[in-house]
Amino acid sequence: MIKNAMMSLAVVGALGTAVAAQAETTLYGSVRLAVEWVDNGVAGDPGKDSWNVADQASRLGVRGSEDLGSGLSAIYQYEFGVNAAGSSDNNPFKQRLSWVGLKGGFGAATLGRQYTVTYNAYGQYTDVFNGNITNPYSEASNTQRQSNQLIYTSPDLKGFSFASSVTANGQAAQGTDSGKNNVDQYQVGFMYSNDSLSAGIALADIRSDFDQGYEYWGIGGSYTLGDFVLSALYEDHFSLQDQAKADGFDYKGYGLVAGYNIGNNTVRAGWGRVDPSGRDANGQKLQNQDMWQFGLEHRFSKRTLVWAEYTDSEIAADGYLGAGAKLGSDSDHLMSVGMRHDF
Repeated sequence: MIKNAMMSLAVVGALGTAVAAQAETTLYGSVRLAVEWVDNGVAGDPGKDSWNVADQASRLGVRGSEDLGSGLSAIYQYEFGVNAAGSSDNNPFKQRLSWVGLKGGFGAATLGRQYTVTYNAYGQYTDVFNGNITNPYSEASNTQRQSNQLIYTSPDLKGFSFASSVTANGQAAQGTDSGKNNVDQYQVGFMYSNDSLSAGIALADIRSDFDQGYEYWGIGGSYTLGDFVLSALYEDHFSLQDQAKADGFDYKGYGLVAGYNIGNNTVRAGWGRVDPSGRDANGQKLQNQDMWQFGLEHRFSKRTLVWAEYTDSEIAADGYLGAGAKLGSDSDHLMSVGMRHDF
């Protein structure tokens, strides 16, 4: 009797272990804070220089999977942005990622707020600095996470893969005759990756009310040769309305970042340019915006690092990317000295 009971307990324990092995959940996070110095470059403005202790995209998340058998798995992720610098409004969280899906031999199909196809295909490659606004600008990087997405990602095909997405928020596009059936956005991308080279190309089609919208496409990649890493992207952004074109909404973007590893240290230098095609109210062609970035990163361990980064930005005239719009910040100069710990 006792022997049979012990055998039964052993079987239950073994089954419990097997079930637990089929499901995996991971709690993770990253605390990122920096001291920032900002100079907005406005002559005669006594408040143009400022110091700030600022959060640098800290986050807390949970992700996991469950083995459903026959090569099929359920996958999910919740990730929240956390204001690590402190908040007194009882709402320190903001939603970064929240999706669920299925993964198998066919690839993966996921639903929810996710990284976009364009960001995964090419936008990520120059998004390597630690500071909030020390990366070369691109539409793919600036809108890297979006809600209401259905994304299909193919399996790896000897280094090649592709992905496509639709975004739909359930709101009718008033007065539209675009035939988009209230789908707000389409994206498609093609990627390749091996030991030293990763690259991708992607296209996005965005529509809004009254058949307005814009499209952009880009190409980018990263090449590693020993301790040297070179990343680059090119992006072409164009509107579907003549007035938006005239206001400078159309532009081309360029980004280039070089990094070199020296032991536990990485030195980086980057350059970015936004080249608008429109004209200002006086008929003059809108000016370029150039951004230069320099950074030093020291890794104490795989989880803990510190950085010092500097950005110089030559702000173009009001009107590029739409009247009065700005890229990332109104500042001409920014210095960021910070620390990051992952767990």
